[in-house]
Amino acid sequence: MTKRTLIISMCALLLVLIPFSMWWFSEERTIKRRSEHLMDVLTISADTKGIFRQAKVFSINGVIAQQIEIESATIAKANGSFQKDQIESAFSWICRYAKESEVEITEFNKIEIEGNRATVRATVKGFMEINSDRVVDGFSDVTLHWEKIDGAWMLTKMIWN
Repeated sequence: MTKRTLIISMCALLLVLIPFSMWWFSEERTIKRRSEHLMDVLTISADTKGIFRQAKVFSINGVIAQQIEIESATIAKANGSFQKDQIESAFSWICRYAKESEVEITEFNKIEIEGNRATVRATVKGFMEINSDRVVDGFSDVTLHWEKIDGAWMLTKMIWN
């Protein structure tokens, strides 16, 4: 390979990588990734056991703010404002006792970013089975409120209808 070919190849690579990096690290893309990651954390496969389920609690820790508000049309006990440790404890219980759950964003309906705050409106498909009850089942309209805290987007409010 000649020096000229190498230089042209490097320039072409940079012309591809720079726009991709700008897109990948854009605030909107970051918010989408954080929202999808939250849904992945809420997904618990039936064959996942013990320590691997509890590891999800550590994953949720990195996504939620110190104080989080939850509104749920289907689970009345989930409504309210909670400290991070309360959410971790409740999610630890879910990880232990849920038979399985699957949650995924099927469509991002709207993403609004204003400074250090972002709102995501999405259609979510999923279910959560605890004992023999499906406490969540089907499609839901979900609104996620994010706030940039110490450089990271953290969930401050979740509305699940």
